[in-house]
Amino acid sequence: LTRTCRLLAGTVIRPALQHHRLGGFIARQITRYATIERFEAKITPGATALLFYSGYGVQAGRESYLLPVNAQIWRAEDVRRDGVALEPLVGELNARGAKRKLVIVDAARRNPFERRLRGFSSGLAPIAAPEGTLVLYGVAPGKVAADTQAPNSLLVNELLGQLRGSKGSA
Repeated sequence: LTRTCRLLAGTVIRPALQHHRLGGFIARQITRYATIERFEAKITPGATALLFYSGYGVQAGRESYLLPVNAQIWRAEDVRRDGVALEPLVGELNARGAKRKLVIVDAARRNPFERRLRGFSSGLAPIAAPEGTLVLYGVAPGKVAADTQAPNSLLVNELLGQLRGSKGSA
């Protein structure tokens, strides 16, 4: 998963930020508070915010949670404690004044804690995004992607292909 972020950051995101003279923050791994707070602190009124997450996510009570690398998930309560709720995170981007928000969530794999968390829904929940927000999921909400041995997901492969193909037209 870290490899996916490193690939996107190095080949697409960082060059685009430099080309358009934009500030940015690229985190290889999210932890519960430090990375999120640093990201949110970079958002200024009128800004365009890009949130890309590749990792594990779970749906609990019709809400999607992104699971940081340091999450300790043993019970359902742990998801709410250690996970990062997606909808409030996107809402915070809006509250900080981001005019445009692009949220890319590549977390469509089968829940790695499935045996521990019986009764959790498969896939991620749709979110009620604020105006000016585009949300891209790896698969439709409520669905799970098939596990493959491919180094990147279909979403990342297609995203890379589209972004690399449009370098000269920006």
